[in-house]
Amino acid sequence: ARTHLNLGFASNRWTSDVKSVLDHLRTSNRSSLTTTARDSKSGRIFRNTFSLLQDASGCHIGTVILTKEIAAPRYVGFAAGDCRADLETLSRRLGGLLVECLETLSDVLESREPYTLGHSLRVRDLAVAMARERWGASMDLAAVSLAGQLHDIGKVAVSPDILTKPGRLTDEEWSIIRTHPVVGESIMQPVARLGEIAKAVRHHHERFDGSGYPDHLAGNAIPALARILAIADSYDSMTSVRPYREAISPSEAINEIQANAGVLYDPDWVRVFLKLMRRNKSE
Repeated sequence: ARTHLNLGFASNRWTSDVKSVLDHLRTSNRSSLTTTARDSKSGRIFRNTFSLLQDASGCHIGTVILTKEIAAPRYVGFAAGDCRADLETLSRRLGGLLVECLETLSDVLESREPYTLGHSLRVRDLAVAMARERWGASMDLAAVSLAGQLHDIGKVAVSPDILTKPGRLTDEEWSIIRTHPVVGESIMQPVARLGEIAKAVRHHHERFDGSGYPDHLAGNAIPALARILAIADSYDSMTSVRPYREAISPSEAINEIQANAGVLYDPDWVRVFLKLMRRNKSE
């Protein structure tokens, strides 16, 4: 025989819905459920917690229902808390969906520009390796990874004719190319949790001496993520074929970055990059 034990106020009207709540618990693999209900006759508000009792084999042997009257202000607080939790969950899910869309968009962008196919993933991998080298494996590297993968997402607003032009770009074409960091940031702005990544995307073409774009930031005013990306992006760009130039060798690219430590690139991150390259070469 199944036992239903009700502790507290048993006279409120929610009892007519008990069967449907218990049926839901048994079919949803949940062990407990809390609801709130108002007695339509007295106006009193109750908080009801339903808990299933199971034996060692998991068989349902009874139900405990705890009922407690709560004051109206507390009820409002509970309801508001539930709404906030629902909104936060929805926000996280929407943010996750947008990130997936951005990653897909990045892949599509590279597929239309064969000269840079795989560029974002290589930048991502090098940036993550540099961050792990300096900050350790315990550091959450998700932001570094996503920033690397999405750093050129703003190029979606640049004509493929410019991106794949075989000759040298005109000043006007370069000015269009240089809008991509700002466009990339604007694409990410709707998702609050991408704020740090959006800033890295905006500033990954800044240079340590202030000669970069779009804001001519210098030194430590450039976000750390952007300083990492600047090196990873430059290295992969130099060692990859472009429509307007041939690639240079990895050793030449390493020497170029080393020569510009403290000028174009953060010298501390250049040291990390060089240490990583030396170890990879020895392996």
